[in-house]
Amino acid sequence: MSLIRLKEAVARLRGGLCFCLGLTLGLTLGGGVAMASETLRIGKLAELTLPAGMSVHAPPTMIDSAAGKITGPGIECVYDLGPFANTLEDRGRAESLTIDGKPARLVRDGPDVIGLHVTDLARDPMGVTGLTLFCSGPGVAKSTTIETMLRGVRLTL
Repeated sequence: MSLIRLKEAVARLRGGLCFCLGLTLGLTLGGGVAMASETLRIGKLAELTLPAGMSVHAPPTMIDSAAGKITGPGIECVYDLGPFANTLEDRGRAESLTIDGKPARLVRDGPDVIGLHVTDLARDPMGVTGLTLFCSGPGVAKSTTIETMLRGVRLTL
């Protein structure tokens, strides 16, 4: 995916200039480093197990969130943990579920998009903290590996 298409997708997902700018800078300045571990900690509130072959690219530290990108063969997932994380309410078909007791939504939008939003992880003066993972790529919505990764998010509250 070109950098321009990535910026457009992130802008749609987040709508926040800080996030989009940070992700762009992180990727352009060489922020992409494959993780040695299969477990990704997202801020202090969540973690997930990455499927084999996936790498994490994290931008510089954000003011209001922990954000970054996970890539693998033909798949890109953007994650955002913060008070302005996209709820995915405007995307495709949603399935309500709970992740470690917190309300969540697993969303499919056509064959090439799947996402997860977990809400009410914390509250502070900026608002209610949520976690969003948004994955895209050919056939990703039908990938049991990616769905297992999303359903496997664990909260570390």
